[in-house]
Amino acid sequence: MQRCLSTCAPTEHLIWGTDANASLGIRRRNDDPSNESEDRVVGHYGVAHVNEAGRRLRTFLGIHGLCATTTFFPKTAMKCRDSAYDTWHSPSGGRTHQLDHIFVRRTDMRSVMDAKAVGWGVDSDHRAIVMRKRIIRTIWRPRAPLVRVDRNKLRDENVAKEFREKVQANRAHLISEYGRALTADEERFALEGGKIP
Repeated sequence: MQRCLSTCAPTEHLIWGTDANASLGIRRRNDDPSNESEDRVVGHYGVAHVNEAGRRLRTFLGIHGLCATTTFFPKTAMKCRDSAYDTWHSPSGGRTHQLDHIFVRRTDMRSVMDAKAVGWGVDSDHRAIVMRKRIIRTIWRPRAPLVRVDRNKLRDENVAKEFREKVQANRAHLISEYGRALTADEERFALEGGKIP
């Protein structure tokens, strides 16, 4: 897992679903504030039980900035279950455990809309977990270089005269091409290469 995390770019959305056999527990309102990186791994909802594997996994997740999605959404237990969060129930009828998890980066948590354990989709002694996530596709476009206009050059009478002549020539060209005077926005659009109907 360490190798996978190190090869995943920060701009990529990391989603890690696992049967961790680790009970992470939940964050309590009075938890030690000095342990914030580990504390932000889990939310306030879920099965409170923590085992040794869960403590180790919580530390690992805290170091790598990951969190358990199912612990951040409140759920109501169905009548036939003790908890809405348990993913495995001991065959001997004992304690329920939240052993299966979906992890994402804490920075991606704002795009997670829901995460929960469900009682369908898996023929196993574990319950499946599902997550709804908004996928926002950002198209990167290089920015056009910023062109600064040095208006101080217009103080020179020869430069100002040449500028006025070029503006008048451009306007005359646009009037001859379109058969009418254009608005300032239409002129700008045409000079940038746009076609005006």
